[in-house]
Amino acid sequence: MASIDRNAFTEAHAALLRNGALQFDLPSGATPVPPAHAPLSFGFGHVDVVWLLAALAAALAVGLAVAYWRGRIPAPDEPRSRAPAVSPALAPAKARLALDDADRLAAEGRYLEAARTLLACGLDAIRDRYPGLLRPTTTSRDLAGETALDGAFRVGFARIARAVEVGLFGGRPVGPEDYADCRRAFVTSALGGGA
Repeated sequence: MASIDRNAFTEAHAALLRNGALQFDLPSGATPVPPAHAPLSFGFGHVDVVWLLAALAAALAVGLAVAYWRGRIPAPDEPRSRAPAVSPALAPAKARLALDDADRLAAEGRYLEAARTLLACGLDAIRDRYPGLLRPTTTSRDLAGETALDGAFRVGFARIARAVEVGLFGGRPVGPEDYADCRRAFVTSALGGGA
């Protein structure tokens, strides 16, 4: 590696500093004037302030709409206010007709279908009395714990729903004793004990 002559380096550096126009004196140009239609930036780069204000207004409108509808639509876990517990209006003629159909099915040995007939009649009564109570996701267990329903009706409905659930999903056959229990619950809760 060739050694650098210290004197030659010092002379070259001094010559460079004497003639510094090339490297150290930058020509000064005029400051460019922005055109009249240039967007205002306010430190955001080239973001048009009108678009920024429009985006803020849209966000505010969406926030107000969400706040408005949030107060009107109950959350899934939020209890809805309902009327005091009342027994669903079960027309005696309709209840007796459902009981007759269920008894006919039970006489044929179709106990699960008979219990389901009684359950369907109870669901119809709830749907008629409380139109908003039954939703596509409502289960019989939900209804069995529903405080808006009269206690006697709710207990009877729960007994029938349990028998149907065990027969449909539990893999256990519904027998004559199970149907007799469902029938008693239906007669007590829907017909006031008379049938």
